[in-house]
Amino acid sequence: MSEAHRHPALVEREEDQLRITVQRAELAARIDRYAGHDGTHATAVPQLSLPKATPVDQPVHVLHRAALCIVVQGSKWVLLNNELSVYDAATCLVVSHDLPLTGQVIAASPEVPYLALRLDLALEEIAALSREIGEHPVADHPVASRGIYGQEASATLLPFIAPG
Repeated sequence: MSEAHRHPALVEREEDQLRITVQRAELAARIDRYAGHDGTHATAVPQLSLPKATPVDQPVHVLHRAALCIVVQGSKWVLLNNELSVYDAATCLVVSHDLPLTGQVIAASPEVPYLALRLDLALEEIAALSREIGEHPVADHPVASRGIYGQEASATLLPFIAPG
């Protein structure tokens, strides 16, 4: 099918996917340069940290603080109670309150490490804002009551974290 005969919505979706891929690659390169070695790296923004990991042999058990986590490269699994979820570069994760989680990086290498952004959430400020605007869009989601929620890291999110 020629370019002239393709549906505009399909062309727009493909352009969005290409833009996301480029933004994610640029962000991964920035995080990798900044982080340098494995670990969770603090930034000039106190609530923002940059996790980096090459293969991890054992699961890690943590009390995960409330945060928005965006996987930029690689993937990991997270276990809450008996429910396993996999998060990768197409996914963001919201942890709405402190939770005991087990996790393990499952897709990473020294050449292509696991890279992510973690923004710790100020629950008091979010609750105040929620009361002020009177909306609770995630509260109706079937998994929101668990305190952990994952969804696609869309084209609308990436420009805010990886501006061109």
